[in-house]
Amino acid sequence: MDNESVQNRERRLHPSQDLKRSDFFKNQSDVFRRTYFLPLSGCSIECSYNEAIGCCHISRSDKDFERSLDKAVRGKYSSVLLACKKTFDSNLASKVESVLARALVPVIQLDAKEFSLEQMTLVRPYLERGAWIQLVIGDRLTLEGEAYLELEKSKKVVYSFIVHRDVGFFEWVPELPEFVRKNLHFYCPFPEPKGDRYLTTQGIYEGLKALREACPTLKVRGPLGHEIYEPRCSEDRELEADIYPIYERSIFPQNEGIEVSVVIPTYNNKNYVLNTIEHLLCQTLPRHRYEIVLVDDGSDDGTFEEMKELVESETTALNFKYVYFPRQQQRKMGDGQFRAGVARNLGVKNSSGRILAFLDSDILVEETYLENLVEEHKKYDVIQPRRIQLKEKESHRHKKYKNIKEGRDTYVPEGAYWEEFQSNDDWMKVSRPWRFVSTFGLSLKRKKFEEMGWFKKTYIFYGFEDTDL
Repeated sequence: MDNESVQNRERRLHPSQDLKRSDFFKNQSDVFRRTYFLPLSGCSIECSYNEAIGCCHISRSDKDFERSLDKAVRGKYSSVLLACKKTFDSNLASKVESVLARALVPVIQLDAKEFSLEQMTLVRPYLERGAWIQLVIGDRLTLEGEAYLELEKSKKVVYSFIVHRDVGFFEWVPELPEFVRKNLHFYCPFPEPKGDRYLTTQGIYEGLKALREACPTLKVRGPLGHEIYEPRCSEDRELEADIYPIYERSIFPQNEGIEVSVVIPTYNNKNYVLNTIEHLLCQTLPRHRYEIVLVDDGSDDGTFEEMKELVESETTALNFKYVYFPRQQQRKMGDGQFRAGVARNLGVKNSSGRILAFLDSDILVEETYLENLVEEHKKYDVIQPRRIQLKEKESHRHKKYKNIKEGRDTYVPEGAYWEEFQSNDDWMKVSRPWRFVSTFGLSLKRKKFEEMGWFKKTYIFYGFEDTDL
């Protein structure tokens, strides 16, 4: 199976088929629910922080730009952030038109030190058609004059403050106009490997503490809708995969009637994931009510061939999809090639159930697992199950859940991270309950998943992309 054959099997949807909106979003929370960040080429601003926030001078063809917008549509983004440029020119105007044509909200990023009444005049017609402005503040400036009076009148402007040592943000922010402070969002770039311009986590904490003392009424907010730029992420890394299944079986056309989509990412874990699938094929929930979406994160251990043999051996109809997510290079522990969150997002794109049930590729579930989830989700939006650890000698390809005897075949890690959760009957009674969110068995309603903004894409090292959800 080569990468080209996978890519060639992609299908295309016209935006109107996938996203229908009679009107653009009216309020800020809807606009920035999930924002697709698109750096543009041709920026001529000589600022000191453009690369730190991802505004690199990327050469992007019109075709690449249109393809990125198609990805934003399929990923159910609410808006597209068009990265900072010095002037609002005809090239940028055409890109805003392309965003509007797809029923997405254009967010035009402009630099505060270059902002002028002329720019506001050029942008205003697009604001009237649904666009927004994000004004980037990275230098100590006096925000006054006719242009800023126009901004104050507009209800479609957000302010992004780039935090770095040179600007003394906890000293200067209280001096900003009130209309800016009311809609101010802080962007803290990753610290540089060499240099100390950007703050560490401890530095941010101390700075915000000082800021609260200087300006106690200020509401501290993070970036709206998009992620912090990760400079260690390679340029050729696929963060918004747009791939369709290369193998699938379905009971009804268009996957009608599916209630639960079980999404499983896997990477070179053939024996365990096959056992996971076998347990899912033995569920008491009728097969037409659930689907299995297996996202292969670039395995080269024969996962596809053995998975296909297993599924083909089933004489009863089922809903099953296999999505192959190719890699440029194979993973090594700690090498920055981790992308489980991106793989899960890809699985969600290829799923249709109203309930999303995420499983790791080495998890065994009882026969009533999915049937119980459907019932429990009538009362709860999010469900996090307990996890029982199998002893190493009991963890093998043909181990069956029904034959597991707790105590004899299992163990409880002493002092482990999850011990408090495992021993408590009420998730909300554990200390800092948000810590105990893990996709080894997390399930939630699709609507809630989309409202929360999907999995973050820039967790390039192992762990916590699910907790961040």
